[in-house]
Amino acid sequence: MDLQPEDNIIIYCFKGTRAANTYVALKMAGFKSIRNYYGSWNEWSRDMSLPIDDKVLAA
Repeated sequence: MDLQPEDNIIIYCFKGTRAANTYVALKMAGFKSIRNYYGSWNEWSRDMSLPIDDKVLAA
């Protein structure tokens, strides 16, 4: 993946803790438009009305 400092980036993990660390690292690296989805996967996965991409990603 080729991220650029001007990209709009939303980060998440299961509960938000690791994503918060990533947020800080990206800010320190010069990225400007970063958001942490605070509820993260734990919240999203409990709401059956929200979309989930269940395709397996190739390595």
